[in-house]
Amino acid sequence: MQAEHQDIIDFLRRYPPFDALPLDALALAACSIEVSYFKAGSSILSFGQQVDAWYVIRSGAVEVYRRNGDLYNRLSAGGYFGQFGLLRESSVRFPVTALEDTLAWLIPAPVFHQLFTQYEAFADVVEVEDRTRLRHTVARSEDANELLTSRIDTLIGRKPVTIETSGTVREAAITMSAEGVSSLLVMNAGVPEGAMGNAARMAGMLTDRDLRTRVIAKGLSVDTPVSEIMTPELIYGEHHQMVFEAMLTMMRHNVHHLPVLRQGQPIGVISQSDILRHESQNSLFVVSRIFHANSVEELRALSGEVRACFRRIVREDANSQMIGSAMAVIGRSFTQRLLELAEQRLGRRRCPTVFWRWDRWRVRSS
Repeated sequence: MQAEHQDIIDFLRRYPPFDALPLDALALAACSIEVSYFKAGSSILSFGQQVDAWYVIRSGAVEVYRRNGDLYNRLSAGGYFGQFGLLRESSVRFPVTALEDTLAWLIPAPVFHQLFTQYEAFADVVEVEDRTRLRHTVARSEDANELLTSRIDTLIGRKPVTIETSGTVREAAITMSAEGVSSLLVMNAGVPEGAMGNAARMAGMLTDRDLRTRVIAKGLSVDTPVSEIMTPELIYGEHHQMVFEAMLTMMRHNVHHLPVLRQGQPIGVISQSDILRHESQNSLFVVSRIFHANSVEELRALSGEVRACFRRIVREDANSQMIGSAMAVIGRSFTQRLLELAEQRLGRRRCPTVFWRWDRWRVRSS
């Protein structure tokens, strides 16, 4: 087997429905693949067009539409499309457009039909689960919650404000004040702009909270390099993600600012307040209340808000993955806050079992 075919197999087996196929079936698919490249904004499949291959996204992102032009779904690496046309008279039912520069692998129709016919688990995912997934997509009715239908790039009001790692705390504070922002993207001074993309230059994030808790509260000099107080583990979102997805990311990592990238380039930063202004009563607000609770009684009092949050998400037609993700994050937030309160009250030595569980929770959630 050629090395390039092994690379294809290694990629495919990471995603359903390919994870249900044996090695020889994966090898058959890998050997038959043709590669196509589509520029951002270009049409890949048009309604009624004859289709003779199944498309698997290797990199990039695409948007799938209804025939009336409404957005139906959004797919990225590991996603696939064209199967409905292949299974129904070989004509395209859902037009597809490249959202980003996209590299797609085309599996010829005869190979697709062979896999679909011979492997029941593969067929079940393609025909049943994919249809369910497409029914629960981001395109909703006009009165749907905008959290589910708005992209995060609609929240961006300006380009990101940056500072290099060699900059000082004083320079950071002056920049924040002059620009009227609460965060700065910290860029690696040693990597020239454009080399390997701006994503490679991003060293971390610095917020006004960092200045309060890591500089002022600890009495550090204003000449301290920002590289010593920034948050280096940068969590970011992609411009084509929905506001709801950004909200879940911020909840999951308990961050207040989220850089937004387009094709590896930072195009802006959104904050929790941006999302809260966009939708004043949501899961992110509940999580914020959880982390601000100062007693078990205050946490208990939030149970009604959690139930209301659940009912609202269901009522607004979120799919099961969205509902499950939001509730899981809320549950983990309760756990984390309870353990933090236990540490404050009892101390680590007086509750070793609790903190052993805390360590286990942290491992599971990483």
